[in-house]
Amino acid sequence: MSMFDRNQKSNPQQPAARPPQATPQSPRTVSAIGPKTVINGDITGNEDLVISGKVTGQISLPDNAVNIRSDGHVEADIVGKVIEVDGTVHGNLFGSEAVVVRSSGRVEGNLRAPRVTLEDGANFRGSIDMKPASKQDQPKQKAQGGGQGGGQGGGQGGGQSGGQGSGQGAPKAAAAR
Repeated sequence: MSMFDRNQKSNPQQPAARPPQATPQSPRTVSAIGPKTVINGDITGNEDLVISGKVTGQISLPDNAVNIRSDGHVEADIVGKVIEVDGTVHGNLFGSEAVVVRSSGRVEGNLRAPRVTLEDGANFRGSIDMKPASKQDQPKQKAQGGGQGGGQGGGQGGGQSGGQGSGQGAPKAAAAR
C-alpha cells in the first residue's frame, strides 16, 4: 500500500484531484437551418449559425459565426463575427472580424469587415470596406412602405432609380426584395 492510497482511504470525503482545464469557456453551440427549410423573417440569437436552406429577412448574430453552405440561399443583410459564404447571398455582410467568400460562393451586396477574403472563383458584385464594422454602420430595421429605391441600373449609374439609389456598387438588398 502506497502513501497516496492511505491518504485517499483516510479522508474519503475529499474528491480525487482533477486536472486543470485549459480554458474555462463554455462550449459554443451551433444552430442549423437544413436544406429543406425556408425561413421568412428575422434571425437573432447568441450561437453560431449554419445555413443550408433558404432565409429571407435579416440575420443579426454579432458575436457569432454565420456560415452559408453551398446549398444555402440567403436574401438578407447579415451581421456576424465571422461570415463565410459557400452558397448564395443577396444582401450586405457586416463582419466584426472577417468575411470570407469561398470559391463556390456568390454574393451580391456590400462587404464590411476588417478582413475580407475572396477566393479564386468566387462571384462577387458590390463594394468592399475594410474598416472595422461599427454599430452605426449595421443595417437598421426595415422601414415599412416605400423603401429606398435602387431601381434600374443600380450598378451602372443609368436608368431610373426608384428613390435614393446611389448608382454605385450593387443595388440595395431592400430593392431586390
